[in-house]
Amino acid sequence: MQATKKIKILFTIPNFDTAGSGKVLFDLARSLYKKIFEVEIACQNNKGPLFKEVEALGLPIHIINCNYALRPYWTLFYRVQPLVSFLKSNKIDIVHSWNWSSNWSEIIACKLAYVSYIYTKKAMNWGFHWKIKSFISDYIITINNEMKGYFSYKKTTVLYQ
Repeated sequence: MQATKKIKILFTIPNFDTAGSGKVLFDLARSLYKKIFEVEIACQNNKGPLFKEVEALGLPIHIINCNYALRPYWTLFYRVQPLVSFLKSNKIDIVHSWNWSSNWSEIIACKLAYVSYIYTKKAMNWGFHWKIKSFISDYIITINNEMKGYFSYKKTTVLYQ
């Protein structure tokens, strides 16, 4: 019997030293079904009280930048190439971002690497860049039913209620 290829998911987060997203990511990474998913984490630094706990999970942790300045727009495709190369060389299937910002450069890198992109929308602000980020994402996880209504054109899931 042939073994099924695991889905390689990369959780991205700016850091583990602010807000509660790090704890939620920790819980997800720890509890995802290991027979289906192979979990890795990307973070911009190794600081914060929760980082040691995340490290203790024994999962691969990459200290890399996943977000690039959006401007100038005409050079963005070039500037995201380090992340594109990382995604391809590590054979990532899905990126699930816990980045709090409206920056959508990570999605551009995913699209160029043919990697699915999911993000968790945690706040109710909806500027121009949030709309772009939401439109080009493959899937959005929201934290309440009201947010889900904003994404009628896209598959969404309510994470908390």
